[in-house]
Amino acid sequence: MPYFLLCTFLFGMSILSYSAKPIVVADSLFTNGQFFEAAIEYERQFYFASDLQTKSQCRFGKALCYKAMGDFKSSKKELLKVNIYGLNENNKKEFIYETALISYLDEDYLLCERTFLQLNFQEYDSIQQQNLLLIGTLNNIMLQKFEKSVELAKAFVKQHNQDSLFLEQQLNALHKLYSKRNLPRLKSEKAFDWINIAPGFGQIYVGKVGEGFMNIGLNLAAFSFGAFQFLNGYYFTGYFVGALSINKFYFGGRTRAKNLMLEVNNARLVDYNTKIKNQLVQLKP
Repeated sequence: MPYFLLCTFLFGMSILSYSAKPIVVADSLFTNGQFFEAAIEYERQFYFASDLQTKSQCRFGKALCYKAMGDFKSSKKELLKVNIYGLNENNKKEFIYETALISYLDEDYLLCERTFLQLNFQEYDSIQQQNLLLIGTLNNIMLQKFEKSVELAKAFVKQHNQDSLFLEQQLNALHKLYSKRNLPRLKSEKAFDWINIAPGFGQIYVGKVGEGFMNIGLNLAAFSFGAFQFLNGYYFTGYFVGALSINKFYFGGRTRAKNLMLEVNNARLVDYNTKIKNQLVQLKP
């Protein structure tokens, strides 16, 4: 049975694809919404392909299958394997567009930003340009680049052929949303790094007061136990147990506080991101 399945995977569709272009069958499956089957067929055709163009098209097609199934991490992984030199000009343009979109959806904001450096907005139609402006707006928010974000947001608004009064209202609304008092209140990483030197204070700084005091108590208990053992001549126990406990509670607590700060900042950025998105998507047709 395993050998039969292997043969089916390798040769099962060869009759259908023999007289057709190499990836016609996979493209047909994708068009019909059979994304999982299409991904398998793209992989099979990639295995048999000998030319760079077919291999690149298969990788790109497989990435789009994963995107359609909502698996953005696997989609991005396939995109990163695509050799862009094997794509024609139209596919290259689509590849860059999809890389920007999928990397944003996978929350890889740095890759999305790098992809935008390769974009030529003039190559895309008006709908794609609007989508790119929206992606760039939201991506820069997550990177805390609010000045760049508002530039793209304004460009997005101006690209819609609305009457001048409506555009003015939208631009005023954006100006208000991007005003200093409405920007997300993020915890300063520089301040946090200094505060987090003291055990428990990092948690208190990010709003986890109870957890912070618990961490302070655990560190004091570990230090007190070690000191007590040393004073009573139990040097090995004092060093071994005290050092291990302090390492666990102090350094573990600092790492925990760092993760909490990132979670708090990310949650506030996501909340602000949603407000901007809701403001802009109402303009889309």
